[in-house]
Amino acid sequence: MFILTLIGGLLVLGFVVGLPVAALSARSLALRLERELKGVKGRLAEVEARLAELQRPPEAPPAEAPPPEPVTVVVAAPLLPIAVDVPRPKPAKPMGTEKALTERWLVWLGGITLALGGAFLVKFSVEQGLLGPAVRVSLGGLTGLATMVLGHVLARTRIADRTWHLPSVLVGAGASMVFASLFAAYALYHFLDPMLAFAGLGLVAAATVLLSLAHGPFVAMLGLAGGFAVPLLVRTSEPNALGLFAYLLALAAGTLALLRWRQWWWLAWMTLGGTAGWVLLWLITAYRLGDELVLGVFLAALAALFAAFRLGIPAVPAFAQRAEAPMVRQVILVAGGVIAATALAVTSVADFSSASLALLFALELGYLAFAWRDQEFDRLPYLAAVLAVAVLASWDAGLPEIGQFTDILGRPLPHEAERFAWVAALSAALFGAAGFAAAERAQRPPRWAAVSVGAPLAILAATYWRLHSTAGGWLWTGGALALGLAFLLAAERISRRRGEDGMDGALGAYAVGVVGAMALAATIAFEEAWLTVTLSLLVAGTAWIESRLRIADLRKVALVLACVILVRLGLNPYVLDYHIAGPSAFNWLLYGYGIPLAAFLAAARLFRSSADDVLVQVLEAGAIAFAVLLVSLEIRHLMAGGFGPGAGYSLTEQSLHSIAWLSGAAVLLAIHRRGGRLVPLRGAQVLAVLATVQVVLLQSLMQNPLLTGASVGERLILDPLLLAFAAPAALYGLLARLAPRSPPWDKPACVALALALGFLWAMLETRHAFAGANLRLGAVGQAEMWAYSVVALLGGVAVLSGGIRFGSAILRHTGLAVVMLVVVKVFLVDLSRTSGLWRALSFLGLGAALMGIGWLYRRFVRLEDTTP
Repeated sequence: MFILTLIGGLLVLGFVVGLPVAALSARSLALRLERELKGVKGRLAEVEARLAELQRPPEAPPAEAPPPEPVTVVVAAPLLPIAVDVPRPKPAKPMGTEKALTERWLVWLGGITLALGGAFLVKFSVEQGLLGPAVRVSLGGLTGLATMVLGHVLARTRIADRTWHLPSVLVGAGASMVFASLFAAYALYHFLDPMLAFAGLGLVAAATVLLSLAHGPFVAMLGLAGGFAVPLLVRTSEPNALGLFAYLLALAAGTLALLRWRQWWWLAWMTLGGTAGWVLLWLITAYRLGDELVLGVFLAALAALFAAFRLGIPAVPAFAQRAEAPMVRQVILVAGGVIAATALAVTSVADFSSASLALLFALELGYLAFAWRDQEFDRLPYLAAVLAVAVLASWDAGLPEIGQFTDILGRPLPHEAERFAWVAALSAALFGAAGFAAAERAQRPPRWAAVSVGAPLAILAATYWRLHSTAGGWLWTGGALALGLAFLLAAERISRRRGEDGMDGALGAYAVGVVGAMALAATIAFEEAWLTVTLSLLVAGTAWIESRLRIADLRKVALVLACVILVRLGLNPYVLDYHIAGPSAFNWLLYGYGIPLAAFLAAARLFRSSADDVLVQVLEAGAIAFAVLLVSLEIRHLMAGGFGPGAGYSLTEQSLHSIAWLSGAAVLLAIHRRGGRLVPLRGAQVLAVLATVQVVLLQSLMQNPLLTGASVGERLILDPLLLAFAAPAALYGLLARLAPRSPPWDKPACVALALALGFLWAMLETRHAFAGANLRLGAVGQAEMWAYSVVALLGGVAVLSGGIRFGSAILRHTGLAVVMLVVVKVFLVDLSRTSGLWRALSFLGLGAALMGIGWLYRRFVRLEDTTP
């Protein structure tokens, strides 16, 4: 009885109040149209009069005036004068603080206060027992309808404009009252069953959204929020997925239709958030077996709605045109991503059932079809490809552990693995074929070619990751090679149309696909060092192809492969765990680093023929790094028998490393002097710095035999001291000779290091001659003291002579400094520590040397006389 009373009251109120309001609104609209029509007629008459005046022929000239020369004048239609008389609308002035306060914020505050006042009134009536439940609900609904009608009437008055928010506030408040009354009738007083309450609340939300056409975005947001909240407010004992998502689909369709009329783009974000949120909420709280069919159809239909929003519906005149607003592109792409992610969640929760996979496949096909239909959205296939790969990567096919299947030919795949393989094959075929077909006809062929190449490669990689335990590596390698062959055939076909718009980019994509397939085959077939060797040869092959076809995209792929190889050989700590049989130098290091070294050098030369860019520099730097690592690791292997830290780091091994690094720096400087390449110069600097740190800190200080007492053997000259000090001294001299004149290179530092190491070696060899294998043992005798003076003096004279020979003031001054130090030593040390013959020999030798130096300067050095 109450339901009939409520429905009857609402109908009566609608007829009694709604019909007069509709009549008044129609009369107001007619009067306004009549005024506008009169204004248009007056303006048209004025324009016609002005046009007639402009087209009137000019008056005849006076008779006495000579007739002018006839001139042909082409007069254009007088459009500009007509446009001048049409008044232009003045730009709206910004709303002042007082106006904004009184007409906007106070109005909104008043609407909220009105709603709260109604709630407090109802609360008071309930507490006092003044009104029964039926009367409360009826009065709430009738008051809400009356408030909505009042807002609609105020919106039709003469003072209403876009800045007046009172009508919108009243309509929104009234809709809230009606919504709350219906919900109270259902949830508090149980007057309505769930289905009737659901229908009533949904109708109120839909009506509110429709009223937003006349009352603005606030009403639309209120109605849409209420529409998505209805299923959450009305609960049933048996949740119905079909009913819920059919309702949500209708709500989304209405919202997108409204979006075609009013460009309130936040409606699209609310729609996507609400629909995706409900799908996820259903998966978490109410999912049952078989619901994936309903959810999949819902998502596919939602994607179709967004496609129709963009493309239009020719059968419906109001929506026949395309949506061309700038924000449409962003809306469609975001919708594609949200729907794809939600579909992935549905498929995962459904445990990758056949129904969910079929709907997912249909969604991918729809993305491809829409992108082909509207070329502005040719990035959507990327989303579809990512969705396909994500499904395969997240699919737990329940496969056995690696090694259980030893002979795939003797037993079939498990059922789940078979389904997995079929889905992967169909997906790869779909993207490969569709991308190739579209690339030959699309506006932007490279994008479709990229889909045709990238998706099958990624799908094959994901499939290998999941199913590699079910078959031998040869089968997967064959699949990758077959894929590379398919890309090669596609590239051959595309190459026939080189020069057309976009075809060079498409050819580059397929060439990249061939290289990528070869790299994937190598990754599957080879392990450890051979994998890196194969990838390096692939870089060289890519360089050869690029030098013939001039496809810029191949340079990017080569750069990626080069970085991968550099990481594998330079930053991979597991390289040290690779097995090396025996102490011989002929081991995997030779081909593991030697072949990549040669491949990088060849690739750098080929790529440099077309452009000298970052790729060439990376390849040159990689070749230098591989050469240094090859020599250093071979030295470590031969000296220590392995790469572990337990083998120690002897002075001899340190010396060999330093010699290798300094020799490499000298070779790189020679290359730089010949070709002016920057990378060899930088490489030489790095190697010289590394060697200097080791020579100074380790060899000269921490591991110096004079300080550590380590044995240097009984043999003179050909001993560890020669490797540790003499050889680096000679190499520093060579670096000083090869170093460029311009910065950044410290040539004097090389000279200083060469001289210091040379004198250090001479002193240590002198000690070795008197003390034997252990330089720390034994006292310094008179003969040894005299020998130090002789060696130092000879060294100083030799440096001085070299300075005179090559015209180097630095060497001359260094030699003089050494000689002066010997003078000080002879007079301060030898005079007190030696006696007899050794003292005499010290002074005789020093005197002869000083006289000889004077003769040399007099004979070969021309110094300016600065005395007055």
